[in-house]
Amino acid sequence: MIYDNLDFLYTSDKKCTRKVQEKCTRNKNIIQENLILNYCNKPRSLKEITSYFGFKSLRNFKKNYINPLISNSRLVTTIPNNPSNRNQKYMKI
Repeated sequence: MIYDNLDFLYTSDKKCTRKVQEKCTRNKNIIQENLILNYCNKPRSLKEITSYFGFKSLRNFKKNYINPLISNSRLVTTIPNNPSNRNQKYMKI
């Protein structure tokens, strides 16, 4: 499981320490990215993806999830020459 390598350190009041919280956040983002990739097995618009996952801000979602996936060559655009095209869709490689 993804959490096997985490050192769970707790303070006296049972809250995660900052280090563990950062690891948990990174792992949550990795899980979310994998879910996005699985959903994008066929071309999907940004609006389709954000509504499926319950995100409200298209801009923040694109900045935090879609753009990193594109830059890591895990997601491709259907209209690569015009990234801001209103008909743009995203698909898993």
